[in-house]
Amino acid sequence: MAKVEKKKKNSRAKNNVKLFFKTLVNNSACIQAGREKPWYAALIIFFLSVIIAVIPTVVSLGNAYGSSFIPTTNYNMDVALQDFVKDINNLKVNEEGTPLHTGKVLLTVAEDEEYGKRLENPVEVEGEENLISWADAYGSSTSPYVHTYSRVSAPEEGEEEGEESQSTSGLPTTYRDFEIYFFADADNAELHRYYSNLAAGRDPLRDEEQEGDVARSISFIAFGRYSFRAQLYKPGDTSALSSYAGDYLSLETGFTLNDLGNVTITVDEKDIALTPQDMIDPEGEYVIYFNQWKEGVFDNFKEMFDLGYITNKNTSWWMTTVITLSIFIILGLFMGLVVFLITRGKRNPFRYFTFFDAYKINAWVMLSPSLLTLIFGFIMSQLALVGFVLFFGMRIMWMSMRSLRPTA
Repeated sequence: MAKVEKKKKNSRAKNNVKLFFKTLVNNSACIQAGREKPWYAALIIFFLSVIIAVIPTVVSLGNAYGSSFIPTTNYNMDVALQDFVKDINNLKVNEEGTPLHTGKVLLTVAEDEEYGKRLENPVEVEGEENLISWADAYGSSTSPYVHTYSRVSAPEEGEEEGEESQSTSGLPTTYRDFEIYFFADADNAELHRYYSNLAAGRDPLRDEEQEGDVARSISFIAFGRYSFRAQLYKPGDTSALSSYAGDYLSLETGFTLNDLGNVTITVDEKDIALTPQDMIDPEGEYVIYFNQWKEGVFDNFKEMFDLGYITNKNTSWWMTTVITLSIFIILGLFMGLVVFLITRGKRNPFRYFTFFDAYKINAWVMLSPSLLTLIFGFIMSQLALVGFVLFFGMRIMWMSMRSLRPTA
């Protein structure tokens, strides 16, 4: 008797496993499982399907990085940032070799009782000398650091290169390609206002449009007291390539923008610390590593953008996950109602299905669309959200036409 019972249990287990896998491709198996298997099995399959379907979205959001707003072709952004680091460290000089500023502009992250972290511009710090404010360095508290580049214009038509002319062709012309602002007293709301005005091509403090305003085509970063924003443009194009929003909460207290110019490289298994100062003297010992230093500075800024994005990333992750789960659950409940309604025809052979049966059948139907969403969601991220709706709808339509025969 014991052997017979054991064989029956083994046979029942094999049949259950076989039926489970058949439900992935066979509609009749879903109907059988919904009718014969307990309600809690259907409930487990329902929530398992919803969780599987949301995995690509969750993973995609979790793999988002703040620095991804920087395009592969960064349109001189890397040069602008390295020059900015030199400038705030008072290492830039004019044609006479005199420093452009009277001191160093220190921008450092400090603790804040209300917001957790803030960016400040102290002028008195123990161990630091000749510190000046942003306003002293750049003219006012709302004036930007401006990065420019020079380009020689091509000779005009009919004019030979090097030929004396009244035109400006063949002469170097200076262009702006990047601006960096620091609004020391701007909270998040004020920074958003300044950012919107800058993006619209206006002065940061002016909300109203005026005649003569020109659409912006210059990339910029705007640092506020508690957060920072950025918008990138292709030079000469008024359509923004990308934008960014971050804060200082994930940056260490004492972190300074000035230190973003400090880079460590490895040469012949030996670590070499490079600073902006090392790149000033063309005859310096470490100037041969300029390209590595330039890449390192850009990587430091990218890391800052990644860390600054963590708060927004986590908020977006939770909100999108909850909303997506809710949508998929509501969709599952709605499709269960659809299964019930399509079997209500007067001559439908399945009209004896109860409301409860319809929902259990629907739960077993959900698993294969969720697995397809999992697969294709990783292959094509665009399908991460809409894939489940698409595959689930197709499976229900297929079942209604082939297995439930609503018009029979």
